Amino acid sequence: LTMAFIGLLCEKITDTVSIGGEILKIMEYIKENVDKELSCDTISAFANMSRATLNRRFRDSLGMSPMSYVTECRINRARELVLTGEYSKAQIAQMCGFYDTAHLNKYYKKRFSD
Repeated sequence: LTMAFIGLLCEKITDTVSIGGEILKIMEYIKENVDKELSCDTISAFANMSRATLNRRFRDSLGMSPMSYVTECRINRARELVLTGEYSKAQIAQMCGFYDTAHLNKYYKKRFSD
């Protein structure tokens, strides 16, 4: 999957035929909790499935792991907040679930740099 396509997955899902309702529910949970500590354990507990099942279903549906999706959602949310110009990088890092500003910068540059 291209990075642009992954970004679109985080912003809006329009093809509900190829992605099952169970995965859509998990994706929505991730987007709603992007500012919180999310791990495979917390996501699999929400989904009421084992970590292995969660990972397999996510990869089958989206071609990526749940944690890769979490990172993409966080970085896309950070991008939205950066573009508003209303928040400092430290505030954005906290609002998007990054450990600190350095952690945000690492992923932000990797995602949005040429």
